[in-house]
Amino acid sequence: MKLKQLKELVNRGRWDAVLRKIGSLKEEINRDFKQQGREDLALLNDVGGWLEGYRLTVEAMRNHYKPQESMILLQKPLIQYLLRRFNPPKG
Repeated sequence: MKLKQLKELVNRGRWDAVLRKIGSLKEEINRDFKQQGREDLALLNDVGGWLEGYRLTVEAMRNHYKPQESMILLQKPLIQYLLRRFNPPKG
């Protein structure tokens, strides 16, 4: 049921609500893991969320980053590293 609600929010372009719903679902999953005494799985859930967030950030940077339009970004070596490191293989 919750995934159906999430899909409806995505279809309506309600990205703010999607973000809140995903955060809520993640917290529920972690709460269930902790109740089962599986703090290790809750930690893996958190780490996986961070890794996916980084992957999506790098993908957005790859698609939209233009050095000449991003002079405010002082971490250019880090940006270049991330773009090289997370560049998926072609094909």
